[in-house]
Order: sequence, then C-alpha cells, then structure tokens
Amino acid sequence: MFLQNLVHAALLFRKDLAFTGVAVLTLATGIGASTAIHSAVYAVISRLLLYNRRDQIVGIGEANASGPRMNFADPLPLTERLA
Repeated sequence: MFLQNLVHAALLFRKDLAFTGVAVLTLATGIGASTAIHSAVYAVISRLLLYNRRDQIVGIGEANASGPRMNFADPLPLTERLA
C-alpha cells in the first residue's frame, strides 16, 4: 500500500512541475531557516551558560524503589499527592 501511494505521489508531482518546485523550495527554506535559527540560538546559549565549576552542578529529581526516576518538574498523580 505504501509503495502504491509513493508511486501515485511521484506521478502527481511529475504532472505538475510548478507545484513540485514550490513545494520543494518551501520545504528547503523551512528546513534551512530552522537549522540556522537553532544553530544561532545554540551558539548564544552555550556562550551564556559557560560555567567554570562543573563539578558543582546539581540535578534535582525524585526516585522510589518501585518505579523509574522522575524529573523534579513532573507533577505527581493526585493519588500519590494525597497518600
């Protein structure tokens, strides 16, 4: 079924080259812009978050014997909060 859909899509794209060109350019622009923004934000944040004493960074979480470790920000279910 997937192969039939792929062949059908290829035939439709081949039939209307203007639509195919616009679709490809739109996808390429979106992917390129997203990558550029992510790279810029990552560069700025990584410079701002430089920390010389990495051995003093602490993670906060909770764990219990019956289940996996949970992040601190995860809300507890109502039944566990009332118990």
